[in-house]
Amino acid sequence: MTILNTSSLIWLMIGFILFFLEYLLSGRIILFFGAGALVVSVLGGIFAINVDTQIFIFIVSSLVLMSSLKDWVKKIIPARKNMLSRSKPEINNSMIGKEAIAMEDFKDGEGKIKFQGENWEARSQQNTEDIEKGNLVKIVDKSGKILVVRRLHHQEV
Repeated sequence: MTILNTSSLIWLMIGFILFFLEYLLSGRIILFFGAGALVVSVLGGIFAINVDTQIFIFIVSSLVLMSSLKDWVKKIIPARKNMLSRSKPEINNSMIGKEAIAMEDFKDGEGKIKFQGENWEARSQQNTEDIEKGNLVKIVDKSGKILVVRRLHHQEV
């Protein structure tokens, strides 16, 4: 019974790689699989466990940890942006006057639009205006992080 046998070291490395991926991706899910790998590493260092049992322990411990600690982890680890994803461009005056597509029916004058491949929060210039999914809209203004739009009618296109 060696504490640092080969399979324990492999599971230890897998655990740290998963922790590093969690740091990069910040989904607060990979963390539990990293912890599951560490559980297998410790148990594999203490007991002689075959590979099938190691994989079973990894899956079960990861899922048990996830189901029991998910809410607690959400409280103590704040959500943050994925370090590998590109950041969304800032709203700027060059957007005004451009056309976009409504990605959903606007409710109470608010909804989402797609402009230059990005989804944006938007509100209609007039709350009474019906903007439905697929409608072509024109960006007429900006308000903080929200684009102000109006629906384009067929003769304007």
